[in-house]
Amino acid sequence: MVPILVSLFLAAQEEPPALSLQERHVVVTAKRYESELEETPAGVTVLRREDFENGTAQTLVDLLQGRAGLFVTKNSSTPQDAVVEARGFNNGGGNGQRLLVMVDGRKANTVTGSHTDWATIPLENIEQVEVIRGPAAALYGDTAVAGVLKITTRRPTPEPTANLEAGFGSFRTFRSYGAYRATEGSVGVSLFAERVTSEGFRVNSGFNGENATALLTWEISPEARAWTKLGLHDDHRQRPGTLTKDEIDRLGRRGSTTLGDESDVRQGFVDLGTDWDVLGGTLTPAVSVTQESADSITTFASGTSASDTESQMVQLSLRHLIKPEIAGLELTLVSGIEANLESADSDSLNDFSAFSFVESQASEYNRRLWGMYARAEARPLSDFLAAAGIRYDASRIEFERLTTDLVGGGSSALDGSERFSNVAPLASLSWFFAERSSVWLSAGRTLRYPNRDELVGFLTTALGLEPERAVSWELGVRSFEWTHLSGSVVLYWMNVHNEIFFVPPPVGEDVFATGNFGQNENVDRVLHRGIELDLESRCWEPLVLQASMTIQRTTIESGPFDGEEMPITPNLSVALTGVWTSTFGVTASASVRYVGERFLLNDLSNDVDPLDDYAVVDARIAYTWKKATAFLEANNLFGKEYFDNGGIGAGSTGIWGARQAFNPAPDENYLAGVAVTF
Repeated sequence: MVPILVSLFLAAQEEPPALSLQERHVVVTAKRYESELEETPAGVTVLRREDFENGTAQTLVDLLQGRAGLFVTKNSSTPQDAVVEARGFNNGGGNGQRLLVMVDGRKANTVTGSHTDWATIPLENIEQVEVIRGPAAALYGDTAVAGVLKITTRRPTPEPTANLEAGFGSFRTFRSYGAYRATEGSVGVSLFAERVTSEGFRVNSGFNGENATALLTWEISPEARAWTKLGLHDDHRQRPGTLTKDEIDRLGRRGSTTLGDESDVRQGFVDLGTDWDVLGGTLTPAVSVTQESADSITTFASGTSASDTESQMVQLSLRHLIKPEIAGLELTLVSGIEANLESADSDSLNDFSAFSFVESQASEYNRRLWGMYARAEARPLSDFLAAAGIRYDASRIEFERLTTDLVGGGSSALDGSERFSNVAPLASLSWFFAERSSVWLSAGRTLRYPNRDELVGFLTTALGLEPERAVSWELGVRSFEWTHLSGSVVLYWMNVHNEIFFVPPPVGEDVFATGNFGQNENVDRVLHRGIELDLESRCWEPLVLQASMTIQRTTIESGPFDGEEMPITPNLSVALTGVWTSTFGVTASASVRYVGERFLLNDLSNDVDPLDDYAVVDARIAYTWKKATAFLEANNLFGKEYFDNGGIGAGSTGIWGARQAFNPAPDENYLAGVAVTF
């Protein structure tokens, strides 16, 4: 690694002084080390605990709604099965997530579909969220086509601190958690436990889940620090499915036609790592192990599909950071090596006996990923900051699948392997036209490899898929010159080659007669472009105002859907939030979200009427007396009836395009509770 080699020549020099940072603007994601936000050449949104703990969000997914560059779709009022994507990649076809999610450095995207199970990441245990979009994500390799979401959980406090909270609300929702943080000598501890139960807004949308984590830190010496973290998650979730407009007229918006859909999810992880000041810089080796199991059953008008999956991910990383001075030029050099060992074993049963289609499948999937990266940054002139980097990734996939026809007899086997590799360069130039204001231009190449579900899914197989590769440009301006107004404006352009999405069978085709359930395919070129706005105002001391706006357009530029827009993601979304804090213990907040029209899932030809736009208002009021805070939260305060998302699919006869169905969003709902800090 370049920085390590350079540091060998500089080991005799005095160690560089620690960064003098304003904690309010410290970010890590874009450069893979701590840096001031105003010196970060990327579209970054930072969500700090002091900003969101008085807000209206009840879950991490709620917190991410309306943020610049992000779009969220939810299938129910409870935490499960939400989709969070960036910069127009939310095509909704069941393909892998293009947003890499890191929790304390551990990859949270699943082995099988590269999506994130947001129910396993409780908001109450989060200290800070960083959202990085665009070229800078090239430093992270696989999955980070659109960006990276870095989540930092709560750390030990110098003095013992305990938190207890309980709340009860609409849909028989009960949320409670407890936390304890302290430091004794060189050892710190942070403990957290949470329980959430809810019947959900709709029939068969209940959720019963538990989370627990334990973080232990140890300052071994002034030059070395270590940490270990353990986590457990367990839940039972129901899935209400979609409803046609006729079904809504018959059953109501809270109805369900999938009364048997449910699943059980269990996850456990352990993280280990150290920071060691050596070789003129900081060396950080780390290892994480995550194990997960999921049992599920999905019902259709014509049958059921059940699956049982066990997966494991082992992550190894080594990062080195140094800040040498060469020929009078101060440099910051970061480099690293990473490896992921992933496996998944699945058994499934697809029972569509009405159409004489009953089959079982057993599959094994293994993937080996490794990558190495380096990034250098310097100020050739006092008002300019230049950076360049490169990353190399390689992947090997091996899979086996045995399919047995339980009606006609016989079986078939599929096995093979795939190899991929990629080189991702990135570069940026920032000009500081004022002390805390800058304009930057950056470019990079990001990627995502095909995941298991895309290559060897239960009903479809798409061997030969190529990795997605995006050439991304970004121009932005950011300013923190004035307390009454600060923020950023970002313009981006992404040319994505081989973007993977699900292409349904032709409208009117009987999928059971033809055996064509649709296919994952590479599209030669998809163009993503847009404008992202983030603003914050503190013009009056008790009041903080925030505004986010995203204007974007994603179009297919080749193939049979040339010129059409990608489904699900709207061209316009806006969010406005205000938090008022009084001197006598009352805190009030309100947010307004507007989402524009968007096409239905699988409507790649843009033939079906789009979903209507909507605007919703959320509010919260809290009163703090001594160590206790009582709060009341209201979501969708004015009871707006709207559809969060929807799609087109096969009807009960198997004819594709015969069914247009929707996920109704919750009416007004409330949560009241008490939080106590000791």
